[in-house]
Amino acid sequence: MIGGGVQQIEAVHCLKSVGLNVIVTDRDPDAPCFPHADFTTVINGRDVEALISFALLNKEKFNISGIFTLTEMVTSVAAVALAAGLPGVSLESAVACQNKLLCKGIWQNNGIPTPRGDTISAPHDASRLFRELGEQVFVKPMVGYGGIGAKKILSQDELREEFENESETFFPCIMEELVVGSMHDVNAVFDSNGMFYPLGCFDRFFHRDCPVETGARYPSQLDKKKTNELFEITEMSARSLGISWGPVKADFVVSQAGGMILEMAPRLHGPKGSLFLTRYSQKIDHLQMILPIIAGASSLRWKDIIKPHKHAAYRAILPPPKTEFNFKDVDSALKIKDIQNALILKSSGYIDSYKNTTDVPGYLFASGKSCSEVDEKIDKAINMILF
Repeated sequence: MIGGGVQQIEAVHCLKSVGLNVIVTDRDPDAPCFPHADFTTVINGRDVEALISFALLNKEKFNISGIFTLTEMVTSVAAVALAAGLPGVSLESAVACQNKLLCKGIWQNNGIPTPRGDTISAPHDASRLFRELGEQVFVKPMVGYGGIGAKKILSQDELREEFENESETFFPCIMEELVVGSMHDVNAVFDSNGMFYPLGCFDRFFHRDCPVETGARYPSQLDKKKTNELFEITEMSARSLGISWGPVKADFVVSQAGGMILEMAPRLHGPKGSLFLTRYSQKIDHLQMILPIIAGASSLRWKDIIKPHKHAAYRAILPPPKTEFNFKDVDSALKIKDIQNALILKSSGYIDSYKNTTDVPGYLFASGKSCSEVDEKIDKAINMILF
């Protein structure tokens, strides 16, 4: 597994629970995952040559049967899989997923619904494209994650403020029309025969003023027709990028006009949804469902795709901006019935402002018989921690 951060610890536990040994790579010699793994090696996830060398030197020794990530390092995964003869997607497909302009161009050429947009190579490009897209846009890096560098722009003044002082290293970037609607995630997997299996759909919620995720819910509250539409777009989008094996994750906005795909990657969504929420909702998480495919099995059985039987959600713990915070009573909050987990990334500190998801200091997870019941439990727990 490439990437050994605190959120990936649960992935290691998942793999070991079904009898697999786990090798974790990370650039940090003190990576939180390392104490939980069977074998570790300190390699930067973007150092493809070092990763390939490790895989080739140790494939027989450790009987390496598969490689994956729950981070943005999908190109590294594809390169190692190709070099070591492991199951994986093509390098071309992985790079196309990572580069937002490449995948958007492919989707537009194939008639797949995605917001209109184009690349900006210099500040003067921004003004022209801003007008063409109706002066309500979203700007984001060509390659990025976690909302870093992304921003909503709704006026000429905001446009000037955003681009006047940007260095050349900010460019090129993507500007696309701002589509107003609800946000959703999809997880799915292809088997080695190219059969597509939808795993599930999540609802996601974001801060009104910045690209900070404030929470998520599983299963989605979209009706069956809309959910199936997102599954169909996910399959079409993946195949247009040359992906017909392994896990895929897709990000969507759903407006009155229907679903539009925003991004895709040949992996599952991050651990908060793919591991925690799915397990709290249906006992078996999405990673555990697809492990046979990652490890080289040819197919899944439909009966192995477990459906949710409870509602689950997580919520970001967001101290007010411009304040010092010190989380208290976390243990007491966890004693509330059906509060499942607290993922505390930073227990104290100072919040200046929220710019992207990396600024969030923690999350609370809960499950229940209804969405309203889950929300009430999370509200109570967060109040105990913050106040």
